Amino acid sequence: MKNIKLTLALLLLQLLALSSYGQRTLHNSVKFLQEAATLGMNAEALANLGQKQLENPEAKAYVLEVLNHQMVANAQLKSLAKKKKVKLPEPMSIPINSMQTRVDTSDFDKEYLQMMIEDQKKAITLYESGSKSSDREIKSYASRYLAIYRKNLQGALKLNQAQPPK
Repeated sequence: MKNIKLTLALLLLQLLALSSYGQRTLHNSVKFLQEAATLGMNAEALANLGQKQLENPEAKAYVLEVLNHQMVANAQLKSLAKKKKVKLPEPMSIPINSMQTRVDTSDFDKEYLQMMIEDQKKAITLYESGSKSSDREIKSYASRYLAIYRKNLQGALKLNQAQPPK
């Protein structure tokens, strides 16, 4: 009888541990999807702004490529979140980026590229954590776009170095 109680107690502890692990994994998945959505909407808005206000044609071409990547990534993220039944933030709930409200455009290209570099670094950090997810689909999504964010960062760094000093 003692052995049966001990076995049942151990089984109950294992079930509780698995339940806690599952809840933590779900929380991490939800957090990744929501943060990636926020970051993605900001990146798309920033890329649209760059298309309108950048003066450097190379920078505009780079930003168009980033915008295209971001739009595809955002669409796939929305689809994945819907499949996982995760509610993503609404576009209007995303804080406005300081670049979106600027009037002075004298150093816009340089400041814009600096912001792109910072945003790409943030994306890389987030997507590195997502690429380690125990959720196979999130891991696959994050790994695929991690490579793109790294490529985008290299492009922004290269353009930033080529900027003439003002």
